[in-house]
Amino acid sequence: MFIDLHIELSSLIEFYNEEKMANAVPFEPNEISEAAKRAVLSAGKLPFLFAYQSEDPYYKKYAKLDADQYENYVQDFFLDKGNFYDMNEILYVQNNIGNPHFSKLFILKIIELLKNENDTINKFLNFQLYDNFFGDKEYFLRFLENLPAIAPTFPQLSEVFKTWVAKTRKRYNIKDNRPEWKRFLAYKRNYKIPGKMSEDDIKYFFTFLCEEKKGEGSYLKKEEYDHIFKNGFIIPEEPLENKYKLNYNTRRVKKAVDYGIHLLYKTNSPTQRDKNDYILFFAHYIEDYASALESYHDLELINSNMKGKRSKFWEINWDIYLKK
Repeated sequence: MFIDLHIELSSLIEFYNEEKMANAVPFEPNEISEAAKRAVLSAGKLPFLFAYQSEDPYYKKYAKLDADQYENYVQDFFLDKGNFYDMNEILYVQNNIGNPHFSKLFILKIIELLKNENDTINKFLNFQLYDNFFGDKEYFLRFLENLPAIAPTFPQLSEVFKTWVAKTRKRYNIKDNRPEWKRFLAYKRNYKIPGKMSEDDIKYFFTFLCEEKKGEGSYLKKEEYDHIFKNGFIIPEEPLENKYKLNYNTRRVKKAVDYGIHLLYKTNSPTQRDKNDYILFFAHYIEDYASALESYHDLELINSNMKGKRSKFWEINWDIYLKK
């Protein structure tokens, strides 16, 4: 019997709907729907129906289905900012959609595998170590150890991982370095990011977040931008509890913000070795970068995806914001 060791979204949604009828899964449909939505959007999937097609009979059909969706069921499509996306296509979920969304889909996959032979779990964990965690054993072990708190109504979870985690720690002599990560974050509190540009020029550059408009609104509201930069370009003492969410869509893409941060770093940094500080600054305020605060691996993952690639969908005139 073939068992897919990937976290495949469409089959996972089908499994969830079947198990939910028997109350055999620990999450509510809205939780799985949100996690699935994040997976599809993060993968860059295009809508199958766009907002401008709202008068089309096919669009109206899906609008009615969306309005009539059941509370105890995860639909195989979703509506986001007027566009309809398909969740019935094969999609391998990647560990870039943020916690707890990825964790919930990971746990759901574990529950699915528990219906098979026990050895399947070991095969799955060995596969996921490299498929989604790039062979970073220390980070993967911490991830597994934190999973039971995500699903407290599923107490079997800690038992599932206990043996594998213990064997892996012993085999590779891995020690838990969470205190080191906490010390690193503590060192960065109230840290003023050094640079070649003046503070006013840096603040002016990032006005693109509230000035650039495409479709409805801008990436951030003016009052959100003001709050983020009220103390200058300084990593704050503590992360904002209710972080702001970037307002992006298929016309105003998040990649443009990633490129803007990278461009400011390349222009401002004296060393060209401190891009993580720029990411940490925004991680304290903006939900889309908040996973950078969870571990060094998460921070590096965002860093590696922020390569200074210009958006293919919408080009900002950066010269307007970069004072010469």
